[in-house]
Amino acid sequence: MTDVIFAAKASNGYDADFMELCREELRVTPADIDAGTHWVAATSDKILGTVCLTSDAHGTGIVQALFVAPDSQGSGIGRALWDRAVTAARTTGLARLHLDADPQAAPFYAAMGCRTIGKSRSGSIPDRMLPLMEFVL
Repeated sequence: MTDVIFAAKASNGYDADFMELCREELRVTPADIDAGTHWVAATSDKILGTVCLTSDAHGTGIVQALFVAPDSQGSGIGRALWDRAVTAARTTGLARLHLDADPQAAPFYAAMGCRTIGKSRSGSIPDRMLPLMEFVL
């Protein structure tokens, strides 16, 4: 999953220095796997995309790590992963979803029905702010 996430992020036009600053934040660890529910879109030998859903104590789902491999972008995989996370959130009774969007991905999330409700600090880049987006279930 980490390789797909890193390649997808880099496909947004970020340079090697930027990507190196993001490396640790983008890495999927065993603790990450334990902390949330993850789905992947895959063929028999290749992960094409991934998404993770966690939740907080206030009934808000947190969408993390929704990435699609560069050669599979535009094929509907991102929408399918989004729909899977939304279905799971509704099934578990969550009231809304929040996510910190890469600025390059914000139009995708807007097309999925999210709206920008504020800004969040990047976990990797000092002083970089990301759109905080919400989807009401």
